[in-house]
Amino acid sequence: MIKDITAIILAGGKNARMGQDKSFLEFSGKPAIEIIINTLKLTFAELMIITNSQQSYLKYKVETHSDLITDRGPLAGIYTGLSYSNSDFNFFTTCDAPFLSKEIIEHIAGKDKDYDAIVPEFNGRLQPLCALYSKACLPAIKAALSKGELKAQDVLSHFKVKKVPEEELKEIDREGKSFLNINTPSEYEQFK
Repeated sequence: MIKDITAIILAGGKNARMGQDKSFLEFSGKPAIEIIINTLKLTFAELMIITNSQQSYLKYKVETHSDLITDRGPLAGIYTGLSYSNSDFNFFTTCDAPFLSKEIIEHIAGKDKDYDAIVPEFNGRLQPLCALYSKACLPAIKAALSKGELKAQDVLSHFKVKKVPEEELKEIDREGKSFLNINTPSEYEQFK
């Protein structure tokens, strides 16, 4: 059990493409959010959810917070999570990634912490919404948000980033299921 890293689930999206709250899409009879919470609890002692509908998550008995800066997407969620967390390093994931594996989480969390962020790379792309961020990232994220820069991918250039190579990740999760997220009804039908 990791005690010095907080796990943070980003669940503040508008779900525009899905048409319903992605957190509560069911997989094998369980809502995605419940699957993710259970997976994270296997590894981390501290857990929180960043959501703008806190009431919906009360039954999970997990600390929740609303975005400190509204309508700014996942980057605002990362900013909020880092602001509220008591941990220097924090593992972030999204509410629509029900296939995230404990082994991938532990691999990312086990990396050397001489960086501002530790971000996996899969299919030739960085995965900034399944990554570790330190509180050292707060000033740059706040500055980006105030300028209207909303993509987590773009803000990474302001940090000292450790990239977790795809080859390492494929040894644990060959198909990269841990990095799949559900954005549309057709993707939901496919992944179900």
